[in-house]
Amino acid sequence: MPIRGTFLLPSTVTKTLVCIDTVESAEFGGRFYNQYLPDCIEFGGAYDFVNKMEDIFDRFRFPHAFFQSRAFRASHIMCQQDAIADKLICYQDETIFTQQKGCKVTILLQVLTRQHATWQGMALWVEENCSVRFQSVQELLGMIVDTLSKPSGGIQLANWEKRVEERQG
Repeated sequence: MPIRGTFLLPSTVTKTLVCIDTVESAEFGGRFYNQYLPDCIEFGGAYDFVNKMEDIFDRFRFPHAFFQSRAFRASHIMCQQDAIADKLICYQDETIFTQQKGCKVTILLQVLTRQHATWQGMALWVEENCSVRFQSVQELLGMIVDTLSKPSGGIQLANWEKRVEERQG
């Protein structure tokens, strides 16, 4: 018997393509794409990126937040969020992840859980076909900022692992 008020979500609901277009003073900006959003969402910095991603996760109600705001009454905002999540629509197909590229770096992000008030998941550096697991937003953002601030502009492969397909080939 299903839990009341829940429904099954596809595992790709948090799969997000992050296109980093600008880097200024260790702050990056760009846009991100998700199949379940009608358009791209632009962000202007790491803080803005995290907040907008959190809003999307809250709207999708996945991955479930470890901490949630509590109230004695249901708010109007939560009722709207429930309506959005119940009508989850796939606006774009998988080609969105291959068609769009960032001017500086393109990262395919898969957030698997939100525990201890942060994210855990995997990131794939599209241009180099390298991946990394991260245990927190700080770890993910630190890796991106450190590598983008290098004079060469490229991400150091020391923190990123080559994909398994390449190792076997």
